Amino acid sequence: MPENEGQTSDKKPETTEFLEFNHMQRLAIVSGVTVGTIIAAGAIGYYLDTVFGTKPWLLVVFVLLSFPLTQYLLIRKMKKFADKEYK
Repeated sequence: MPENEGQTSDKKPETTEFLEFNHMQRLAIVSGVTVGTIIAAGAIGYYLDTVFGTKPWLLVVFVLLSFPLTQYLLIRKMKKFADKEYK
């Protein structure tokens, strides 16, 4: 008969460190993704506007496109958080 039969292990299941954040850390990640995506899109749009001389059109286009991209990224992050909590 094995020694550990019928005993539960105190070991945590192996997970990535990214998914072991508390709620405030998750909120900070969500905020960073939101702000970072919009700022990055604005910077790219501004740079391309200066290169092609199309001010402000590419800036506006990239910032508007950053909103659906942000939503997509947030949904992916939230699914990872939810999968971690409900397993």
